Amino acid sequence: ISQGSASFKVLTLVGEKKDQGWVVRRRCIFQLFGALSSKLDPSETASYLEQSILPPLYLATEGHSDTNEELKSLAQQVLELIQKCVGDESFALAFAKVRGVFKAKRDERSKKRKQEKVINPQEAARQKRMKSQRKMKSKKRKKALAKAIRKGELPVSMN
Repeated sequence: ISQGSASFKVLTLVGEKKDQGWVVRRRCIFQLFGALSSKLDPSETASYLEQSILPPLYLATEGHSDTNEELKSLAQQVLELIQKCVGDESFALAFAKVRGVFKAKRDERSKKRKQEKVINPQEAARQKRMKSQRKMKSKKRKKALAKAIRKGELPVSMN
């Protein structure tokens, strides 16, 4: 297993920036999903939808706000291909189930955070102070940057 994963890592990062490696890996995975769904029987593909195929595609299209636009469009194309292969009804059911799973996880995390505030108010107050301090530092940094730009200490590029 370690040899296979090491070679996979090398293959995905060749010619790409190191910080963009996750984009390459996701692109390869999405292309693999598209190829598999077009080659496999629709019944076989349907059996893998909820557990393996749809969750990463769902996250790329609807879950993450910071997802790369290229990945988002590729994921959408793969979803359309899978929907064509599997059929509208079974795809809709599986996609709704995946959406429900992610919503339940989000709701559970939110509920846990709210309970934590009630159970441990000192920790909640500390976290609130820390958040306030981060916001203040960010504002100071932005004001200093704007001041430096106004004074001409920093060049402004109009792209």
